[in-house]
Amino acid sequence: MFGEEPMNSPSVFNFFSPDYQVPGPIAQLGLKSPEFQITTEATATKTANYLTSLIFGNKVTLNLSYDEMLAADPPRLVDHLNSLLMAGNMSQGMRSTLINIIAEIPDKNATGRVKMAIDLVVNSPEFVIDK
Repeated sequence: MFGEEPMNSPSVFNFFSPDYQVPGPIAQLGLKSPEFQITTEATATKTANYLTSLIFGNKVTLNLSYDEMLAADPPRLVDHLNSLLMAGNMSQGMRSTLINIIAEIPDKNATGRVKMAIDLVVNSPEFVIDK
């Protein structure tokens, strides 16, 4: 997303080599990880900050009306976001963690609950990595 300008690929292989292995445990297992050739601490932080600013800022208008109706029921809200944003692939551990975090936000703040839930989902490792 960041650092990948349209029509500006450095080679015919796009922005990374399909044979790239990030040093460490992934390479030691003989696995390929081409996406990590362009993913750095800086791009990961920049992406997370950008997504958070879109969710909580005023640059993008999100229609959260349906989600806000679900906000009083954190398990239902998280299940909806799992279906909508993660194609139902959220782990049980992530689901439980999100439900607990969302439940800590006062239920009278439906918008805050929804925005926090969306932000946590789209900035989670499970969201970023396609299973």
